[in-house]
Amino acid sequence: GDQIVAARNDYKINIRNGHTGIVTAVNEHERELTVRLDNGEQRHIPAEYIDARQLAHGYAITIHKAQGLTVDHAHVLAGAGIDRELGYVALSRGRTTNHIHIIEPPRRDDAHQLEAAPPAAIDALGEQLRRERIRSLAIDE
Repeated sequence: GDQIVAARNDYKINIRNGHTGIVTAVNEHERELTVRLDNGEQRHIPAEYIDARQLAHGYAITIHKAQGLTVDHAHVLAGAGIDRELGYVALSRGRTTNHIHIIEPPRRDDAHQLEAAPPAAIDALGEQLRRERIRSLAIDE
């Protein structure tokens, strides 16, 4: 039942970098996984691929890896490196909802931390999203 993501192309087993899916069976004797990809196809992942550490949990992935992916609900963690283009890619992945969670700088009342100015890229992204009125955007406050 674990969500996984492939990190390398392997044409012998017909798995591509970025494929995501759900583990449906584990063969302990052969050290093999059976995975139902998000497109509905089934793959058997052999021990060699697993031992090469080419599988990762797929609960959270980078924006680059998410390009072309469609999910029911997308949650985006936006830090200083996000810009308008990455924001658009990230916030167009969800069919039903798209949420952006913006990392804010420390508050002044956190005496043990210095206050940092909000990154300009996040401010610009927020303003652009407000102007374009992306209907499926939900911002948690």
